[in-house]
Amino acid sequence: MKTRKLLVISLLVITSLVLAGCGQKQKKHDPELINLAPNPGFEEKDLSCYSTNHGNVTFELTNDCHSGNYAAHISGRSVYWHGLYFDPKLEKGKTYHLSFWMKTDGEALVGAQIREDGIEAEFIGETIGNEWTQVKGSFTVGEQTNAVRIIFQSTYLSQVKDGDIYVDDIILVEKNN
Repeated sequence: MKTRKLLVISLLVITSLVLAGCGQKQKKHDPELINLAPNPGFEEKDLSCYSTNHGNVTFELTNDCHSGNYAAHISGRSVYWHGLYFDPKLEKGKTYHLSFWMKTDGEALVGAQIREDGIEAEFIGETIGNEWTQVKGSFTVGEQTNAVRIIFQSTYLSQVKDGDIYVDDIILVEKNN
């Protein structure tokens, strides 16, 4: 009888632990699971949700990628702020985590400029070489902000003119506090 009671109690404890764990894994509305970047790995071969911020700058898909089959290749840049951008729909006062992979033709300070209503609010970046490197950071959208733009750009350290940049595997998620 004691063995049976112990077995029943053990099964109840194990079942409740398993169900509790399943509940955590199945959060359908967890903002950490929703990537707000459009076509983040460029695998859909659709660049229509991205644009460049200068007339001479062009971008195309390339097989020279960090993962998957494609990445964005940005060329025709003549100054550091020329780059690829997108305009995510973000909520005022919320904090977001941005992660992406970039590479360049030479040593450069690369990153993403976060613009709020046309004014630079944050810069997430680091100095890299010509190997794929992950860049990441967080930013909070201002309470008065109406529009956010994320621009991928670089400043080359060893030459006057800015060269090509490559971007892949963009992740933009709301950060849980």
